[in-house]
Amino acid sequence: MYAIGKDGRARVLAELPASNALSLLVGAEGELYAGTSEAGVVYRILPDGSATAICQVDGQSVDALALGRGGELYASSSPGGQVFVIPRNGLPSVYANTGQAAIYALGVLANGDLVAATGRDGAVVRVTPDGKSHIEFRPEAGVATAMAVVDGVAYVGSSGPCTVRTFGPGLAESGAVESEVLDAGRAARWGRITWTAETPKGTSVSAQTRSGDSPDPEGGWTPWAPVIDGYVLSPPARYLQYRLTLGTTAPAETPIVRQVRVSREAENQAPACSLKTPEAGSYLAGKVSVTWQARDPDKDTLTFGLDLSSDGGKTYEDLKHDLTEPKYEWDTKQTKDGRYLLRLTASDRRSSPRNPKEARDVAAVCVDNTPPEVMFFWSTLSVGEDRRVRVSALATDALSPIRSAEYRVDGGDWETLALQVVESPVADIVVETPALEAGKRVLEVRVFDAAGNQASDKIEVAIPRAEHEGGGETGSA
Repeated sequence: MYAIGKDGRARVLAELPASNALSLLVGAEGELYAGTSEAGVVYRILPDGSATAICQVDGQSVDALALGRGGELYASSSPGGQVFVIPRNGLPSVYANTGQAAIYALGVLANGDLVAATGRDGAVVRVTPDGKSHIEFRPEAGVATAMAVVDGVAYVGSSGPCTVRTFGPGLAESGAVESEVLDAGRAARWGRITWTAETPKGTSVSAQTRSGDSPDPEGGWTPWAPVIDGYVLSPPARYLQYRLTLGTTAPAETPIVRQVRVSREAENQAPACSLKTPEAGSYLAGKVSVTWQARDPDKDTLTFGLDLSSDGGKTYEDLKHDLTEPKYEWDTKQTKDGRYLLRLTASDRRSSPRNPKEARDVAAVCVDNTPPEVMFFWSTLSVGEDRRVRVSALATDALSPIRSAEYRVDGGDWETLALQVVESPVADIVVETPALEAGKRVLEVRVFDAAGNQASDKIEVAIPRAEHEGGGETGSA
């Protein structure tokens, strides 16, 4: 520590066991306080050069010191942005946490409030006697690196660019604060902006907004627009920013904004749906369970409708609407046989009546409640010497293909028959039985179409006895 006299000569006042002295402050009784680096120690140096370490604060350095109105000492702690208070006779304690990375200068205003010049963003922070801090000023550019308080006026010096600002003891006629960029997640209509504020007589609060579709307000956003009767006039966009302007015409009064709310309605997203049953290409008969899956990215309540088209989708007729569950029991017997497009529609109109969205899925199906036809050809009936019967039959269906055929003798178990052509509405069927017992036998054939409808035909056959068995009937049908 050097002391430079009025004659310009310098002398060594004291040597401290620290690498750097970062802050100096002259006390009320002529003593000198020094804040140092590395260990965050504050020293008191008397005029005779004797030095005493009075405290150590958290952090690595004490970049700023200030003297309170009651003789208490304030010391900053960096990094961390804490302010410690050191009573004249007592231990240091945390006075406030500014929330800033570093504190470069401290000052005490006439009313006892503490002000701090901080970095990295250069905010000037005011700390009230109850230890609560708030940002008093934030420059558009630069870092507040120096400060002096004289007669209630705070002088703040900033670097990058180098400027000096003054903050008088009175209240400014107006001040503005910009919000952080609000993100709706996707394009949205911004509705109302409201705030909770204390506005004494002579004070006012007003707001402006701007919007855009990039997170950077300088990236082609709309200009600031006034808020009228609480309504946001900025056009729909994903991002929004508001600016509050606080004003006063009363020197001792100021408005205080406690809370701001902004309502929005995000752009409605369309739901998605898909039919599960019946599958596309199905042939239907009787009662059919129609089921589907649906989801809505906005978690809106969905309603569903089912329609039928018999002309390839040119026109649709209602089957069932205003369904709330993803299922419907369709009695196809109430529908004329034919080929249809079954259309499912999912809508979120109950949750978004002003801008509803829909999703659709279509499946081609065939309604067929008419059974096929099957008949034996008597002319093809033959009974071999081994008492095996062979006979042909023909099965036809107007809409559905013949899916299966089977036969049985005398009401016994059904035996599957092979179809000559697969998925055809016309099927030639050949029945060949094993050796049958002599006597009259009833041969029955049954066919099923793709919709599950069935038809049958019967024929009576006389099986002759073998010659060695003697007597009995001769082979005839």
